[in-house]
Order: sequence, then C-alpha cells, then structure tokens
Amino acid sequence: MTSTESQPRFTWPPNPIGSVREAVTDSEPPDAGDNLGRSPGPGFWPALESALLGGGSVGVSLDQWSPDPLSFICPRCGDTLGEGEAGGGGCATCRRSPLVWDHAIRLGVYDGALRDAITACKYRCDRGVGRAVGIMLAERVVERLRVERVDPAGVVLVPVPTTTRRRLSNAGLDHTLLLAGEVGRAIGV
Repeated sequence: MTSTESQPRFTWPPNPIGSVREAVTDSEPPDAGDNLGRSPGPGFWPALESALLGGGSVGVSLDQWSPDPLSFICPRCGDTLGEGEAGGGGCATCRRSPLVWDHAIRLGVYDGALRDAITACKYRCDRGVGRAVGIMLAERVVERLRVERVDPAGVVLVPVPTTTRRRLSNAGLDHTLLLAGEVGRAIGV
C-alpha cells in the first residue's frame, strides 16, 4: 500500500447533499434586508453551514461554571489577586512592571471548563459555546464599564484578526469576531 492509499480522500461536500436538504427544509431563507454581518443565530444560514461544513456543538457545557468574581482579579493586568492584595492600583506584579494598557478584563483562569469552551470554539468551530463565552464576557465588560463610569458610546471594540488560513481551517469561524460581536451587542457598538 502506498502512502497516498492510506490517506482518506478529499470529498466535497463533507456531508451528503440529502442531509443538507433535510437540515434547511424547515428553515426560512433570510430577507434581503437582513444584516448578514451579525453572528448567526438559529435559522437558515447556521443550518446550511452546519450541514455543509459540520462543526456545531461538541458537548462542552458551561452550565456548572461561572466567572471569577471581580474581587479576585487584578483590574490592570487580569491576574489573580493574592491574599490581601488590593485591586484598585493593580497587583504587586503589575505595579512593578509598566503596562501598555490601563485595564484588563477576564472571565477566569484558563483551565477546566473555560479552557474546554475556548478550545471548542477556537479549534472545533463550536459557535454555540463561543456565543455563551461571548455573552459572559459581554456581561463582564458591561459591569466593568459601569464600575469605571465609562460611556459605552466612546468604546472602540476591535477583535484581533485571525489569518485567512486559520479561519478557513476552522470552517470559516473567526472566534475573535464572534466574541466581539456578543460584547458589541451588549454595549451597543
């Protein structure tokens, strides 16, 4: 057997056309005036995308997970505060090192359920869990803007772009845009 015989053949579309028809039969196509730039919700486009490209839910759940309380997180660098560290001016680490930003926002330590959710969104195209993380991040941003008395109208939200190659390898999912979309909707930008 040659090395090319041991590799699976490329097939397009990844799923049989019959399954695509079944997936989108109950969904209505969008009106011409719909905002196609928004993140997809339940409906025609997500059903078509999932049927053609796969992806979707990979079994990660954040039901039993909640973000760290703000009092546990350094507002300047996002690190976990130690016992007795005040949060206002930053933690001992970031007070010693100048930072190029004023504030950092995080949900929690990159571990366990949060890590599973982020990797499911980023590498396995799980838009549902990506939206769930985005909504939690949006709630944290709204809370932080309120505490800092920042007018959301003056906020500029910039998702860090991913490369075209990375986006294509992830079935077209730009995870930073997905997260930023949820935050943008929450703060009205």
